[in-house]
Amino acid sequence: MSRSQEVLQHLQPHFSHLVLNLAFSLSVLGFMIMHISLVSGNTTTIEAYEKKTSPRWMYDLGRKKNFAQVFGNDKKYWFIPAYSEEDLRRMPALQGLDYPVRTDLDGQEL
Repeated sequence: MSRSQEVLQHLQPHFSHLVLNLAFSLSVLGFMIMHISLVSGNTTTIEAYEKKTSPRWMYDLGRKKNFAQVFGNDKKYWFIPAYSEEDLRRMPALQGLDYPVRTDLDGQEL
């Protein structure tokens, strides 16, 4: 076996790992971008397709308020699935019964 064949044989598993890692990283990046856009628009996946028919979405409160509604205001809880006691008291939407809407679109039908 020549020296170049040995080098290629040694590099083949590394190259296949690189390709698989790159494909996985790109797919995770795509999902992250999709979910950031869903949070910024305050929609679920199904609502995102419904929203395409209506240019204005009644639950879109702005990026900052949408983000706070999903993740809470306390930054230490952003990366774990929990809300602070203050968030639970302050936001009735976390109880799942009443959701804030934009005041300029109160009459919009779903």
